[in-house]
Amino acid sequence: MSFKPPELKSISKVTLKRATLSHAYLLVTVEVTNRNDFNTILKSADYNIFLDGTYLGKGNNDSVQIISKNSDSKLNFPVSISLFDALRNGLNFLNLIGGNQSLTYKAQGKAKVQVEGINNEFEIPFSIENKVNTIQE
Repeated sequence: MSFKPPELKSISKVTLKRATLSHAYLLVTVEVTNRNDFNTILKSADYNIFLDGTYLGKGNNDSVQIISKNSDSKLNFPVSISLFDALRNGLNFLNLIGGNQSLTYKAQGKAKVQVEGINNEFEIPFSIENKVNTIQE
């Protein structure tokens, strides 16, 4: 059995879940392809998110997500943004929540995956970048 790491295709959607005076909470949806003849299990992921080249926030996902064999899947990753840090970094928060323009998002980090039926975990670094509109929910 030969394992091929899941391939991150694109960030397909960024949803603003809620915002407070101090933080914004996003859900980043990523399209992933599994070219294996067996399911791959995403055990956890730690990542940083950048907007138009500037650090936006970080996230971690400890909820188990199944990436079905020989298929494309959409996985969701939560992100917490400190609005103070965003303003300090020169980000225009109105651009982020406006939803009317295409912005370049980048996700970079490490994921722990497991092959279904095998006990070993693999740590896989990843980086993905593309333009997408932010959607308000």
